[in-house]
Amino acid sequence: PCPETTYRNRTMATKLSDCEDCPAGRICDAGTDFPLPCPKGKYCLRATMPLLCPETTYRPIFNGSSLADCWTCPKGYLCNTRGITELHPHKCPVKAYCTRGVNDSVPCWAGTFQDIVGAGSPSECN
Repeated sequence: PCPETTYRNRTMATKLSDCEDCPAGRICDAGTDFPLPCPKGKYCLRATMPLLCPETTYRPIFNGSSLADCWTCPKGYLCNTRGITELHPHKCPVKAYCTRGVNDSVPCWAGTFQDIVGAGSPSECN
């Protein structure tokens, strides 16, 4: 069988040299004959195992093939972990706001308050 990060798509292949590099955006486990989609929250470079999208980004769909395929976290969300696949659980907390592409919330100023999750700018602190 072909090793991890490669695949064999030919019948009657018998040598290691018959294995091909896994294409970008795909994952190839050892012994695979068909590359599978790169998982959500990750990107897959050519002939590598999946890499987690970094903090401040997320990826809600399959087949990421480069770091550029990880989307910047929008305002109102706190992307402070790697490999985020969906935004809903990552809304900015109460008493704070989160601008675009951040991994830490900003507290509302003294004397102001913000009592809902998902604020994206200081103007939402009243």
